[in-house]
Amino acid sequence: MKDVRYTTLELKFNCVRPLIAGGPEVQAVGQVVAGTRQTAIAEGRIVDDTGKLYAHATTTCLILR
Repeated sequence: MKDVRYTTLELKFNCVRPLIAGGPEVQAVGQVVAGTRQTAIAEGRIVDDTGKLYAHATTTCLILR
């Protein structure tokens, strides 16, 4: 959307296990969990190809229109 900005109201990040050089390949997966006209909640996960979780984060953002 044009002319829409946002700022972070809250950010929480959890490291579940270490990422080691030469270890398994991982990917970051993110999605918007919920959104209204003024706020949005999103989460992100870092997982390997078997689905093992390495890190998890959530955020709440204020949408500025």
